[in-house]
Amino acid sequence: MRLITVNSFDAGQRLDRYLMRYMDAAPRSFFYRMLRKKNITLNGKKADGTERLDAGDEIRLFLSEKTITDFQSKPVRRRTEPPAETSAELAQRHPCTADGRNHTAGERNVSAERLAAQMPDILYEDADVIVMNKPAGMLSQRAKPGDVSLCEILTAYMMTRDHLSEEDLRTFHPSVCHRLDRNTSGAIAAGKSIRGLSQVTELLRLRRADKLYLCLVSSLVTEPATVTAYVTKNSRTNQVAVRKTPPGDQVITEYRPIAADGLPGHPVTLLEVRLVTGKTHQIRAQLASLGMPVVGDRKYGSEEDGRYFRDHAKVKRQLLHSWKITFPADCGELTEISGRTVTAPLPEDFRRALQIMRIPLPDLGADRK
Repeated sequence: MRLITVNSFDAGQRLDRYLMRYMDAAPRSFFYRMLRKKNITLNGKKADGTERLDAGDEIRLFLSEKTITDFQSKPVRRRTEPPAETSAELAQRHPCTADGRNHTAGERNVSAERLAAQMPDILYEDADVIVMNKPAGMLSQRAKPGDVSLCEILTAYMMTRDHLSEEDLRTFHPSVCHRLDRNTSGAIAAGKSIRGLSQVTELLRLRRADKLYLCLVSSLVTEPATVTAYVTKNSRTNQVAVRKTPPGDQVITEYRPIAADGLPGHPVTLLEVRLVTGKTHQIRAQLASLGMPVVGDRKYGSEEDGRYFRDHAKVKRQLLHSWKITFPADCGELTEISGRTVTAPLPEDFRRALQIMRIPLPDLGADRK
């Protein structure tokens, strides 16, 4: 018999889904059969798998150790040690794992510490939720095997602070609740537990949590507006096309100008943008379709403009920043974050570009709460 005590990371998820993560090679029917026969119990009682787990719940597996381990197809793998990397890639990113050996816990801890050192500024943190100030150039999630993203860095951060063990990774991986493009900076929320991950993701999906962005566009904008369009994505080029009418997914964006100026012949406007919907590249593609591309955007802006701003304003990426996340007054079980507003200060490259383009640095009230 094996006794599993549910920890705070896994609280909130269904028993059957927890079991499917814990023994990931077992067919779904196996768990329901074992639950029906009381070979798997919850807190000493028969369960059907739909029960929501709480921290401290006890799951008993009246199974042989061989059955359990045979149904665990993969050893616990840290997300701090990405698979499918070559020795050269590993040597560059994680020198302590570059030879392909099975490393000691001490060696793995060195690798985790190196990843944890890349942790961005923390804007807010509690037991379930963390909001970070992602720098431009960092992936939110892996684009391909071997990538190191914010998810792997967060996992390393939690492990090196003893908030997360290798055994915990069988059933839960910390993850971001939404994505920012690689070269977009700013506030990004992540779940440190199943409860935090699922509930913040749902708040964002339902637009109950409000996200505001700041961007500098290559145009003179004088009036606020709410604009609607339809987008289709080309998965091969990872680019979206914008149309005024269907077909496509409807996108709705609100914006208002904060300040406008620019160098001779190149007007720019600092916009505050709110997403009413949320689709890939929505802000960048929709604003570009309106003749106001984000400064520095190589995918949706013009090459001529891009070259000008690189030469004159030292802009090396799209000037789009996730500025503020406001959570509703009632976030259910997430009482600590209920009613909070978390802001991410403008990064240095954005501030420098504003100064060069003669846009006064706005008072954005970016104090952390």
